[in-house]
Amino acid sequence: MIIGSRQRLTAHGKETINIKLNDVAIKQVDSSKSLGVTIDSQLSWGEHIQETSKKIASAIGVLKRVQHFISK
Repeated sequence: MIIGSRQRLTAHGKETINIKLNDVAIKQVDSSKSLGVTIDSQLSWGEHIQETSKKIASAIGVLKRVQHFISK
């Protein structure tokens, strides 16, 4: 992953860097997940917040479906 500001990333365009480790090509990615946090090339929180929102919405949906089976 190449990390930089939006301006620097657009200035360099979509350059690809070909790196090999033990004759295995390492592919370039736009984002990566580490310790549960999604990091993108611009170090913004957009993708992480989007993924977290999806998980929360799913959990709320499950709670709504089982609320009738739980006593108050």
